[in-house]
Amino acid sequence: MNAEREKYEEYTLYSEWIALRDRQRVMRSRGSSVIKGSDMPWESNPQGIMRWYLHPALTHGCHRALILFVQQISPGGHSGKQHCQGGVVHFVWKGKGKTIINGTPYEWSSGDVVQLPILPEGVVFQHFNEDPNAEALLVTTLPNLSDPLGIDRGAGFFQLEACPDYPGEFHSEAPELEALRKKLNPAPVEAPKPNDEPGATGYDRNYARTHAILNRSRTGKVLVRLEDRPEEMTRQGRIRYYLNPTLSDTVLKDWNVFTHELRSHSGKHRHQGGLAIFVLEGKGYTVVDGRRCDWESGDLILLPIQPGGVEHQHFNLNGDQPSRWTAFIYKPFHDEVAHEMEQREDSPEFLRKTT
Repeated sequence: MNAEREKYEEYTLYSEWIALRDRQRVMRSRGSSVIKGSDMPWESNPQGIMRWYLHPALTHGCHRALILFVQQISPGGHSGKQHCQGGVVHFVWKGKGKTIINGTPYEWSSGDVVQLPILPEGVVFQHFNEDPNAEALLVTTLPNLSDPLGIDRGAGFFQLEACPDYPGEFHSEAPELEALRKKLNPAPVEAPKPNDEPGATGYDRNYARTHAILNRSRTGKVLVRLEDRPEEMTRQGRIRYYLNPTLSDTVLKDWNVFTHELRSHSGKHRHQGGLAIFVLEGKGYTVVDGRRCDWESGDLILLPIQPGGVEHQHFNLNGDQPSRWTAFIYKPFHDEVAHEMEQREDSPEFLRKTT
């Protein structure tokens, strides 16, 4: 009997798959739905001063779909200079300054969003704080693709200059980047026009679509200003969309980024998790599947990925002043978990407006 049992308990890749599933279930059940900013240390690294909330090496959250950190830039100072693939979203929490991306400056202030386009040759960028008296704070996020695609991804990841606040020894990786560029030396490819003519093959249409996406990455809007997007009164509450798959004017097409001004409480709805909500100001709590999770400015709210999705509702505890947060959702991940939305209760402000 024991021999027969051991026969079926031998290691297989399938058994490892099931073991991984069980470890992930434990992580989800034990992981926090609120990561307190006050609990996360600041670190000084060659790119700048950062507070990490979500990172491939951290397992304290209820999901690991995103990478997210806050970057602090000293008054009149600047970040390091970095080369990466792109696909990064920076929300300006506080301050004013500029980000130079592939040689072009984009001036920003509090409430703006700066995107790094996804380009085959990559993106070189650096942040500058133009206020000599106050620090700037950027909330930065990107999808956690570190395992499937690697940190280098398709264009390479290189630290070119160190932040002036970095106290350690630094050796620039600019020579490695230059050597890579000389090796590749790609010739410019003329983008084909969309081919919908009779007789066009699937390859032709796919070829044209690939270049259309790249053209958007090169010509779309990099900087989305606060005043560019109107605030909307929705069933869920007061929302301002910066990036959304239904908006076609930005360099990044796969993000849903919005702010929510919370005056009393939001509507209640259910959808799949995997997103991150950063509290910009105020304090309150979120009821997640019946469980109260308190938060305040500088905290990160997470919703787990789980069968059936997550019912949740947000409440303001900031007295007569509203609380405000920004949400980051990477839509391809949501699509892969069959994201759906069910509105279960409307915002009281929306009800007053419509009755």
